[in-house]
Amino acid sequence: MVKFNVSVLPSTGSFEISENESLVATGKISNLSKEQMLEIPRFPIKGDASQESQHLRLNAADVYKELTLRGYDYGGPFQGIMDANNIGMNALILFVLSE
Repeated sequence: MVKFNVSVLPSTGSFEISENESLVATGKISNLSKEQMLEIPRFPIKGDASQESQHLRLNAADVYKELTLRGYDYGGPFQGIMDANNIGMNALILFVLSE
């Protein structure tokens, strides 16, 4: 079983995700309206066009199928990945903060 620790700094929205005290990911979260969500550009991958064409977009079902094949077992509220590219460089994550 893989356990992640998620730390969020509410004043800035900055977060860190770690596994066994090793930093796995960092980023920033914010509350968006539905209108703002529709305006988010999808997968702005840096690099030349030939590189970009090699990256595949995976929907949530594809992402979790791949994670299951790699031995991870996420369920329920832990399935926040909406879609991602196949190299793990960009993803759209749904994060629900419990109050």
